[in-house]
Amino acid sequence: MIDQIEDNVTEPVEENAGVLAEQEAPLVEAVDTPETSEEAAVIDPEVIEAELPETPERIAPDAEIAPADDAAPAAQAETEAPVGLTEAPVVEAAASEPVVAADAIIAAAEERAAETAEPEEPAVPVEMLAFGFIDQHRRIHQNTTEHYRGHVVGKAYDNPENQIADLEKNFSQFVKDADLIESDAETAKNKVGVLGRIRKLKATAGKADALGDFDALFSRLRSLEAKLIEEIEQKKLTKESLIARAEELKDSTEWRATGEAYKALFEEWKQVGATGKESDDSLWARFIGAREHFNQRRSQHFEQRQEQWGANAAAKQELIVKAHELSTSDDWRPTSEALRNLFADWKKVGSA
Repeated sequence: MIDQIEDNVTEPVEENAGVLAEQEAPLVEAVDTPETSEEAAVIDPEVIEAELPETPERIAPDAEIAPADDAAPAAQAETEAPVGLTEAPVVEAAASEPVVAADAIIAAAEERAAETAEPEEPAVPVEMLAFGFIDQHRRIHQNTTEHYRGHVVGKAYDNPENQIADLEKNFSQFVKDADLIESDAETAKNKVGVLGRIRKLKATAGKADALGDFDALFSRLRSLEAKLIEEIEQKKLTKESLIARAEELKDSTEWRATGEAYKALFEEWKQVGATGKESDDSLWARFIGAREHFNQRRSQHFEQRQEQWGANAAAKQELIVKAHELSTSDDWRPTSEALRNLFADWKKVGSA
């Protein structure tokens, strides 16, 4: 309703504002101050009121009503929608020309619309159906139940049986979708994906033109949703357990055995399945952090060992050179003693 009034208000405001701005240009320049360099048009309330429709177009009675779960957010979004005119800057005008604020124009239009609009006539059931009714305007309603907020789903013409059959067929498709989701929930590793499908089906079915036992359907979907949420929470606990085991191993010096243990933990991790992107990212960062800590320590260990092997090899090469120098000596006793010393030094050097 407000959008229609705004459309009617905006055009004369912009058109008349330009005319008035040209006629009163000296007055605006006279009161221009250093505090602002922006200009705004002076709005004549009489011109605006002349352009407003006396009887706004009535809201269509067969507008769809959102399901109970989504009703509150939808209403809030409608009420909080910003009105563009309220943000228009207003420049101080001469005293003889009053400035009409945009919000005052909107308020006046709403008040007039409220006075002239006919009250919405409540739906009166004239024919009861299995899961709804037909009202005095031949509109077909789906019943409101514990888990579902009913709304207008169609129009009953000369042969309402055909329209009702089509609406019931639409509902049967939702039941088939629920059957498939329930089957997948038993076997799927990615429970988060199945949970997303349930919520999408609830949102779609809640606004659809369909006729059937929505209370049973939504009760079934809610139960399955709660079960999947519980299973996902259990998966989180399983991953927490794997993280604890990974953190216990991160300072081990049993390089080969611990490396194999981390491989086994990783295989277990892959079998657990998803728990949701944010949760998975956080849990994985902790698990991989413990494994990377161990891997870095192992890499440093082998790098140091390689350096030590290089030093040992150089030391042994020096001993070999000395042994070759003694190999041609004829001074048997001192040479034998020197070779024994070289052999002792060789054993002290360690592996190369």
